[in-house]
Formats: sequence, C-alpha cells, structure tokens
Amino acid sequence: MRRAVFCILLAVLCLFLPLSACEPAAPEQSQTLLIYMCGSDLESRRGYASNNIADMLEARLPHNVNVVIQTGGANSWRREEISASELGRYEVRHGKLIKTDTQPLASMGDAETLASFLLYAAENYPAEQTSLILWDHGGGSVDGVCRDELFGDNLTLAELSAALAKAQMRFSFIGFDACLMATYETAHTVQDYADYLIASEELEPATGWDYTVLLENLGFDGFYDDVLASFAARQGAKTYYTLSVTDLAQLSRVDEALDAIVNAVLEDNGRLREALADSVRFGARDPLPQATFFDIESFARCLGLECDFSGFVRTANGSARSGAGGLSFYFPSNVSADHSGYLDMYDGEEYTTFLRKYLGAVPVDTISFTERGFIDGGSGLFGFSLDPACLCYVQSVQYEVHLYGEGSAEGGAFSRLYCIGTDNDVLQSGSRFLARFTGKWVYLDGILLHCAVLAQDGGLTVFYSPITVNGEFSYLLFRYSQAEGAAIEGVLDGDGSTARIRPLAEGDEIAVLYDTEQGEGTQFFEEGSIVYDAQTKLTVQTLPAGEYQIVPIVTDIYGNVFHAYTAAISFDGNTVTNIEISAG
Repeated sequence: MRRAVFCILLAVLCLFLPLSACEPAAPEQSQTLLIYMCGSDLESRRGYASNNIADMLEARLPHNVNVVIQTGGANSWRREEISASELGRYEVRHGKLIKTDTQPLASMGDAETLASFLLYAAENYPAEQTSLILWDHGGGSVDGVCRDELFGDNLTLAELSAALAKAQMRFSFIGFDACLMATYETAHTVQDYADYLIASEELEPATGWDYTVLLENLGFDGFYDDVLASFAARQGAKTYYTLSVTDLAQLSRVDEALDAIVNAVLEDNGRLREALADSVRFGARDPLPQATFFDIESFARCLGLECDFSGFVRTANGSARSGAGGLSFYFPSNVSADHSGYLDMYDGEEYTTFLRKYLGAVPVDTISFTERGFIDGGSGLFGFSLDPACLCYVQSVQYEVHLYGEGSAEGGAFSRLYCIGTDNDVLQSGSRFLARFTGKWVYLDGILLHCAVLAQDGGLTVFYSPITVNGEFSYLLFRYSQAEGAAIEGVLDGDGSTARIRPLAEGDEIAVLYDTEQGEGTQFFEEGSIVYDAQTKLTVQTLPAGEYQIVPIVTDIYGNVFHAYTAAISFDGNTVTNIEISAG
C-alpha cells in the first residue's frame, strides 16, 4: 500500500518537474544500438523475436540513447505492427515500437541488406558510440548467422565482412544473439570494426539475452559485466550455456595460442587424445550433426600448453560448460566428415594449410584390441583391453545398452531388440576398460528414456533423448550428476545443430521415442507419453528384469568407431548374471 501511494506521489511530482528530472540517468556519450533481427522460424514458429522486442520495450531509455531495429527473414510475425512482406525499420522509444522506414523485401542473409541498414542508421541516428547486434540462428565459422526463412539464405562471415567494409562504421561492440558464434573466425572478421565481441560458444537458449538490462545499461561503466550477469540470471537453474565478451584489441594473444596448438599437433599427434577427450566442445553430436568447434583455451591446456584468456575475455558459463574460455575454433573431430566448406572458405590461410596436411596424414590403423571381451574376476564386470601403444589414439570410450522386449505390430506381437542409449560410466586401468552397467537408468515420469551422451564436464554429464513435443521430432536435453541427480535443461528441435535450446511449456505433450532396426534403416517407435507440467521430473530407477546386450564403443581421435565384443547378459532387477560374450 505504501509503495502504491509513493508511486502515485512520484507520478504527480513528475508533472511539475522538468522532463529531464524524471528520465533515467543518461550515459556520458550518446548511444545508438542497431539490432539486425532476422526472425526466421524462431519467430514464425515460437515468437522468440517478438518476446525479445517486448523486453526492449520494458527498458527505460534516456534521451541520448537510440535503439533501432530492422526486421525481416520470417514467414510471419507475432507482433501486429511487423509485416513479413517487407523489411521494417523501427525505433524503440517511450515503451513503443515506432516504424520509421520500410524497404522492399530482401534476404537478411545478404551483405547488401545489412550494409543498407547500417548506412541508414549512420545517416539518421549518429551517435558518439554505436553498437550492433545480429539476432537469429547461428552456425559458427562456416554457416555464419541470420538464416533467412523466406530466402533460405545465411549471412556468411565473408558477407558480414563485406557489409561492414561498405558501411565503414566503428562499433563499440558487435554482438551475436545466436548459437555458436564466439569463434576465432568471427572475432577476426569483426576485429577491424569493433572494440568488443559479445557471443556464445555454445548453442544458445531460445529466450536470448536480457534486453531490458542491456538497453538500460548501454554506455555505462560495467555494461559488459551487467550483460553477462543478466544473461546468467535469466538461465536460472540451467547449466548448459555460455556467453563471452572479448576485447578485440588483444586478439593477437588468441593467434599465438592457436599457433601453439598447431605446432603441438604437428610435433606429436598423440597429444591430441587429451584435447579431444577432455576439452570443451560445442554444438551437438551424432545423430545430431557432428561437433567441430572446440574451446581454444581448454584445448591448449589439454595439450599441455599454458593458455589463459581471462585477462581479455569475460565469460558467463553454466556449470556444464564451466571450462570454456570464451572463444572456440574449428577442428575436425571426425576426419571422414565433409570439411570442404571450411577449407574452401578459408583457403590459403595458415591454419587451413595445416588442416589440409592434418587431414591427409591419418593413419590406416589406430585402435588394436588385445582382448575384445572378458569378465573381470574381481568386479564381475564385462570389459576389453587395448594394445597400450594405441591408447594415445583413444578419443572416447562408451558402451551402448540394448534391451530385448516385446513389440506390437499388425498380426500380433514380435520380439525386438532396441537401444536404450549410451553411457560413459567406464572404468579404466591402464589399457583395460570395464563397462560399469549397474541396471540404473533415467526415466521421465516413469517412462524409460533412450539417451546418449552429449557433453561431460567433471562429474556432470549432459544427455540427449529423442522425443516428440506436440508432434514435432525433438531432443530432450538433461543433465546428470551423482550429487544432484537428473534435471531437464530444455529441448532442441530435431532439424539441426543450430537450433536454440528452448524450454518446455506447461501442457506440452511429450512422447518418448526409441529407435530400432526394423527392415531397412532405423525407425522410431513410441515408448510412452506424458503431458508436461510443474510436477514432471526425471528420476534414476532400476531397469526392468530381462535380457540385455552391452556393446563397447571406442572412438579414435579421427572420429573412427571401433567395437569390442558384445556381452549378452541377464538382469534380475538387482544383479547381472549369465554373461555370454560374442563377436558382433
């Protein structure tokens, strides 16, 4: 009651005071923030661009701060004042979105479209400091940013460079509210045009940045710390996120780190094992597209190199990404994948020359088994042994779990063997590896999840599971640690590694899927379904008694996959018995 009376008195007082007395404090220098908002399916399907615009309209802007938005790139917009049939230019002022200009529809993934917006802003909104944010999907060094839904076009880093060169503007910062854009190549692209880079190494949350805090603190001391802190606060209990601010004036230190990495790999490929196994990588893995971005700082350290970016790179990372230093680089963890996009785009550069040499010198045989399958007498666990000489080539060791069960089909029931996922709970002693299958697995409201490892950071592992959400194929992301158990991180659309991580909503219909080989190729079947609400939870439960298969998987540093023997086991709900080992 007292607060309400105070607010009324304050409002009345403002009627009799000069306008400036009621405005928020202004930064010392005038500011213009440009937001190049390519809505894409993030807007047309989910309304996330409109949500961020709503955040901007909540901000109290001083008189010397301009916020200018260009919209486009989406089939439809949730806000009535924004049309999908044109490029719209808007000013944020006094809590309203004011249209100031329109342009004929063009691809937001084209350099000329961005350059036109920058030149328009330079002429109409001059300021002592100007900054730029590119908003949409991001695909890193190769795919770039701003995937226009109408034209099917991305703004590559080469096109971004061309647009910046044409505009010839200097920015306080260039930011990417998009996935995977805090890369070495991105930093070099914007280095000559901006003082700072703000971007994420990892897939971004769909909610994006906190634009209310960002706009209200633009130009003030502590601005970058406020942006990072507000972003972290917006994630709540989530752990799978990154955001970094890089001082581009010190980018030469990153050049030095990358040179040291190249030299270390050239001197001894065996040193790559620790880097590929333990450094922080970004994006998603198979069956999602293969991750090729690694954190530079953690990669260098795993190679035994001294590397510390903390003096010029500030980060806000969730605990599942705590080892990330703020900038990533492209490195092929799977040499058989197609890397021509990167190699052709950056042909002639020193690092690309190194990659061509590296990719052309892959050994024929890397992994050699001394025992493909045995039962450990002390623990009773199933295991295998490798030739000690090949340990330097091991990138990861996991095991796949298959369950025998009964399915239904036209004409009656059939016996099925289906995969319930992979686990990285493997004990290593020298060249011996033991699959620690305990009969425990993760369930979603009592439904068995079919999950695979996505990332690991210390004792915290992030998994993904195939599901549908309201009929759309997706992946559920969740984290697990022995100390805290399992918790949901969010959902990825199943159409690519650049999809943002979005939250589940009350009332979402979730169907848990499993995959199995039926006829030709892999088919997905429904395990069970729930309606998501605040009570939905993940639990670790005992698997049903029955027959299982354990299939160890060794992946070498070049992405090649090797299998040990298969163990057929009986699980009675408590202990594993009757282990039979077979080839295949």
